Amino acid sequence: MSEVLDNDIAYVDERSVSMLPAVLRYGLMGGMAIVIYKYINYTTLFATASLGNVVIAFLMNLALFGGLVYLVIKHHRDNELGGFITMGRCLGLGILTIVFASIMGGIFDYIYMSFVDAEILQKLNAQLTWVYEMMGMDEDQIEDTIELVEDTQGEIKPSLLMSVGGAAMGGVFTGLILSAIIGAFMRKNHPEAV
Repeated sequence: MSEVLDNDIAYVDERSVSMLPAVLRYGLMGGMAIVIYKYINYTTLFATASLGNVVIAFLMNLALFGGLVYLVIKHHRDNELGGFITMGRCLGLGILTIVFASIMGGIFDYIYMSFVDAEILQKLNAQLTWVYEMMGMDEDQIEDTIELVEDTQGEIKPSLLMSVGGAAMGGVFTGLILSAIIGAFMRKNHPEAV
């Protein structure tokens, strides 16, 4: 019977293992989850129904992206790197995975707003009347603001580049923050790497 000691574990150099398979796998799964989540939000207008729903939708987004970052780091660390991962690798994995998933969400936004329900932005704006009320606007100001937004959105057609670019930029920001937080807890440097 043999014992496996911590210092008997072979060091796997991170540079010799590609992040791409893990990023693609978890980015695709996350992207599909985002598409389903967005579809439900667009069809039910859940996220704009009340202040509580805005908070719930925000927390669900954080949970979705945070869970995705956790899963990709755990998989890559435990299955591809021999149980060790540096903070830099955690950041890279998390950011790339979130950006990939966000781009899928951006493509869905473009398709949904261009071909499925071209009036979704107006519907969402109509739901946000309560936000304007909370800001202290009177009914005339609210009406003028909604008309201005609807007129502006009627002139602006959603573009694939804007949808994907905005999603990618948001993904970088979100991925950086979540990867830094989650990576701080999940990183595990190999003693031989130091």
